[in-house]
Order: sequence, then structure tokens, then C-alpha cells
Amino acid sequence: MLLGALLALTMATPGQAQDKSDSDYFAGFKQRLDSIEGHVSVVNRLKYDPVALSVKALTGELGRRPDPKAAFNWVRDNIAFEPYEGHLRDTRAILMSRSGNSLDQALLLRELLEVANIKTRIAYGDLKATDRERLMMAYLGKASLKGSVPGNAPVYNPESDRRLLGEVTRHYWVEAKIGGKWVSMSPAFPRGVYGATPTRKEGEHDGVPKEAKVELTVKVHVATKDNRGGELLSITRPVQDMTYRNMVLTFEPADAGGASWRPELTVSGKAVQGRSFSWKMRSRIWVEFFFDRGGKVQKKVVRDLYLEGGALDLFSSEQQVFSMLVLPGWMNETFLKAVAKQELASLHQATSKMRGALKEEFHKTMRREEADARMREYLTGLLGGAGGLMGLTYANVSDRATLAMAQSFGVRAYFDEPRIIITGGIRKGDRLFWQIDLRRDAVRALPAAGLPMSMAHAFQSLRGRFVSQFEGSVVRSLTGRPLVTVGMIMTQASRQGIPIMTVSPGNVDDVLGSLTMSTVASNHLLDFVRTTGNLALVPTRQVKVEGNPVAAWWGIDPNTARLTAVREDGAYGSFSKGEVTGLKQKARQGNVRILIFDEVLTLLENLSGTVAALLQSEPNVCPVVCDARADLTLLPNLTCQEDGQSAKMNLEAEAQVCLAPSRGQDDILGIAVGCQEQVRPFLCGAALATTTLNGTFEVAYSSPPAGRVTGPWGAAELKGGNPEACGCK
Repeated sequence: MLLGALLALTMATPGQAQDKSDSDYFAGFKQRLDSIEGHVSVVNRLKYDPVALSVKALTGELGRRPDPKAAFNWVRDNIAFEPYEGHLRDTRAILMSRSGNSLDQALLLRELLEVANIKTRIAYGDLKATDRERLMMAYLGKASLKGSVPGNAPVYNPESDRRLLGEVTRHYWVEAKIGGKWVSMSPAFPRGVYGATPTRKEGEHDGVPKEAKVELTVKVHVATKDNRGGELLSITRPVQDMTYRNMVLTFEPADAGGASWRPELTVSGKAVQGRSFSWKMRSRIWVEFFFDRGGKVQKKVVRDLYLEGGALDLFSSEQQVFSMLVLPGWMNETFLKAVAKQELASLHQATSKMRGALKEEFHKTMRREEADARMREYLTGLLGGAGGLMGLTYANVSDRATLAMAQSFGVRAYFDEPRIIITGGIRKGDRLFWQIDLRRDAVRALPAAGLPMSMAHAFQSLRGRFVSQFEGSVVRSLTGRPLVTVGMIMTQASRQGIPIMTVSPGNVDDVLGSLTMSTVASNHLLDFVRTTGNLALVPTRQVKVEGNPVAAWWGIDPNTARLTAVREDGAYGSFSKGEVTGLKQKARQGNVRILIFDEVLTLLENLSGTVAALLQSEPNVCPVVCDARADLTLLPNLTCQEDGQSAKMNLEAEAQVCLAPSRGQDDILGIAVGCQEQVRPFLCGAALATTTLNGTFEVAYSSPPAGRVTGPWGAAELKGGNPEACGCK
């Protein structure tokens, strides 16, 4: 039942508790704790394959001293090749995602061989053009689009994709000393032969090459009204030490009076405290993630946690706990089961102890300050643990749906950069609220050779709309709280007759002043279009949700057609409806700590029940996919509007235009390119997605991709990503 609620958006919001006393609440706590314990027991009984988590378990399967050829064959046949740069995934991460680039595959094979006390080294060389093309053709496969496709329609050819070929030029493999000779093993090629080298060797490394090492730095900054802010906290680790781990960021009082506060970041149970700052003088608090590869390539991700004057002020609440997950690859059920077993049991145990502490307080044997301190410490652990589990649950089902949709469109999708999922758990008075923010959640999509590039655009268009719809359903079912999504805001804008404006880097300075929104929202919109180069579909004035004005927009990548949902505070994702709208609960009687505990039990019942149901059955993503497909037919009509007017687009006709051979552009520099041309990939993606899923076109593989489907699932396991298969009307 809960699994259906998770994906069909049918779970009802918990009823309002009215006029209960402490004793009334306590009477029901035991039964609810028993219910949670039942869900925890179900999760604890679930079996999973330990090979997906550790090399030790894998070597146990292959033998205590794995045969070199058997180890090579296992990595070649079970770990899919993915073309990304740098050493992003350690052996645990590559086993979980069942995919990796040539370096990460080689490092996994090397670890297997070293268990057998075989001396190894990492060799490298540059692939020739023919070998690069052979590797990518094996990865992508060949396919064609069946239906009324115009003659000579341009199709994707990986041999002409310079960026892609450049990324796979440098190739790594293992050399193992066996029988006194160095034997080459390159598991990246699906039909690779034991003992054969894929190219001429140019050098070797004893460990990870310096140019491939990736470090992650997490920094917390504050800006104050008296210009005394700055960096509060900084931690740098190899990216593998920070991935698939729940990093919990909290802010705690640094003195008895609460005038000064300091951040604390906990990673793998180890806490790092930052310097204190004046709480009242804060004007902005933000966190930065730096990804540094080889000291040469650095990418930064910034997320505002607090901005003075913003509509969504998390720091007006009594407690804020941010769970931050960095995931470099796919998230499978095995890891979720392992984490859920540990985390749910821990949360249940801590909750049982807290009930005892509250009962002690109820009988007036514990001082109030002691109860407050114990409750705050407990809530920090609860919000941090629950937030991390929410992020992993979202990633698991989203990843399966993403790969299912990619398979339907004939594209290969993968993460070429680590994504970041930030879950904010907030206590405001006696209520708990949640936010989820997706940073760099974008996947790269490449069509099979022979398909039009628009198939990748079609996939990206559908996935972008799906992500916004889906994250709302996941968090709602996990927490029982209604959420506001960007899609919901845009729907309300349409119902309220609010025109939608397309804002681009070229016109943002001219049109920004005509939009009715807060200064904070305007600044984030300006930053979004300038730093990303994306276009934004923005309601021209704030949209009322439950009587309160909010702002949001759809971001459109003009090159990939990728959709991004952006809130007015700059976050990518959904937020708790109660926090935004200030919904008032009917007055509740009793001790505030008792009321908070009542909220906690609601959260844990939903969380444990949903995770238990999810892990026992195959997720049904059809309801959300169908809703996303339906909305995607409307989004093109919102682009490039003038004075709020836009003719309804004929998507069938648009798909034919998109597939027709290009006639070229007279304006080589693109100076006079209009709005329709700027969003052409998105319009083509939306049109082709809709018409393909309506049965107008069909992907037919003539040469399927070699090896396993990218990610931890096989082709037969990926169901429900195709609206036609879902029976969408």
C-alpha cells in the first residue's frame, strides 16, 4: 500500500491532532512504536547480495585466491564501461553501480588480483581512432527510428563526437606479473581478450595517476551585516572518502546565551567543528563543493542555506539539519537495504529511548533544561539519519526509472560527474518540515548510432519533468507532508492567468525589471541564466499557493534540452508546503516535546513503512511517468510567449520538422537567432518524446549494446519507464 502511495501520490496528509493532553499522546505511542518495529523487522529479514558491496565478498565467490583469467572475465562481463574522466569511483562504488570508466575498472581488477598476491601495475596509452570508435560502438550499439521518418534525416554518429572520443582517448588497463611475465588485461572492451593489450603502452603507474585523482572540498561560508564574515569550515578528502556517505551539517550555539553559533560537519561518524559567528548579524550562509581533478580541473557547486530577505528562511526555525549525499554513480537496492537495516534499527532504538526519557519528564523527575538538551541531541541524529535515507531512497527509484526511460528512447544514460542530494530537516516549533535539493542531478545521454540526436533530447525533456514530479511524490510518502513542486507552481500560474516569460542570457537584463518577484528571487534568476547559459520559463509575477506568493521557474539547457526545476531561493527541487505557506495547525495541548515526538513517530512510520515496501517489490513508476508525459505536451506552448499569447503547438508536425535534414543557418554567428531557435533542442525533444510514446515512432536495434545495460540492472529488470508500456492515455 505504501509503495503505491509513494509513486501514485495518494498518501493522505496526517490528520491534525486536536486538543490532546500529554497522557492522550502517550497512550498511543506504544502502538506506533510497535508498528515501526514491525517495519524494521521486515527490512532486517531482507536478503541482499554482498558482492555488490565489497571486494572481499566477491573474492569469496571467485575463490580465496582468484584465478587471474576468471577475475578478468568477471570484471569485463559484469562491470559496464562508461565514458567519464577521472578516478571517481572506488571499488565499492563501482561494484554498487556495476559500471565505471577504464581506470576504475582496472583498479577493481587490480584489487582482485592483489588478493591472490599477484603483483600488478596500471598501464596506460592513447587509443587509436579505430579503437576509440570500436569501444564506443560497443557501448552505444546501433539502432534506427521506425515510422514516418523523413528521408536523409541526420543521425548521431559517435565517430564525429569529438568530445566523447577525446574523453576515451586515454585508456588504462592492468598488467599482472604471472609466471614471471607481465600479462595485459583490459576489461573495458566488452569482447576484450585476456592477455591482449588494446593499444601501445606509453607508461605505467603504481597507484592512481596524479592527473586522475579527484579531491572534494566542502566549505561553509557566512556573510555578515558588518562585513566580518568569511570561511567558517573547510574539509578536503579524496572524493572516494566522501561519496555514498551521509554528511550531516548542523549549526549549534557556541555560547550559553546563543549569541554565537558554529557549524559542525559529520562524515563517517567524525565531526569537524568550524569557527563561531554572530548569529544575529548573519546575512547569508552557504555551502560550497569543490571537485578538483589533478589540480587542473576544478568545478564548484554552491548552495545557499540562508539568504536575508528570502521567502524560504530555514534559519527562522529552532533546528536545521542538512544531510548531504555525493553519489558518483547509480544507486542500487543492495546498498539501500544495507543502509536501511542499520539506519532504521538505530532510529527505532533511539526513539524508544527518547520515549522513556519523555515519560520520565512527564512524571516530573527530569529537569526541563536536561529534557531540552536530550531532545535537541536526539533530533539532530534523527533528522540527519532520516534525511540521508530519504535521499538514498529517492536516488534508488529515480535511477531505475531513468534507465528504463533511456532504454525506451534508445539512449545510453550515465552520470559523468558526481551528483549531490541535499535534504534539509527543519524543526519549527512542534512541527517537522523537509526540503530536498538536487545538485548536478543531470545525466548525460547519448543515442545509439543511427538514431537522431533528438532522441537524447526527447529523453532529457521527459526525465526533467519526471524528476520534479517524482521527488515530490517520494518525499511526500516518506514524510506524510504535502510538497510544493515547480510543476505545481507552473500549473497554478496557468490557472491564475499569469503569463510565462522566456528569459535568456541575452534578454535577462532587459526583462528582469518587468518580473514581479522578490529581490532574492531576481538575483537567483539572474545568476541561474548567466552561470548556466540556460533559458528560464518564468511566471511574470508571483504565484499564489495556499494564499502565499511564491516564485519558481523551469530551466532549459539549450544544447541538451535538459529541464531543471528551480525555486526562488536557488534550490533545485521541492519544498515542504507547510513551511512555505505557513499553514496553521489547530491549537494542540500539551508539552512541546511530547508534540514534537508525535511528529517524529509520524515520520518514522512513513519512512520505515515506505522503505520496507519499496525493498520488497518492484517499484511502479507508471503513475508519475504518465503525469510527466502529459505535462510535457503542454510545456512547449509556454516557451517564447509574447504578451502571454502562444499558439498551441502541433507536436506531430514539429517532430517531422525536427527530423528533417537541416537547411543550415544564414546567420553563422547566431546574432539574430530568435527564441524559437534557442529552445529548438527542447521543442524537438518534447515533440519527439510525445510522438514516440504515442506510437508514431519506434526504436529498433540492429546491433544491441555489448555487455550489460549501464548500471546495476539488466534490461529485463527495467520496466515501467515507457508511457506506452504503462498504458498512459
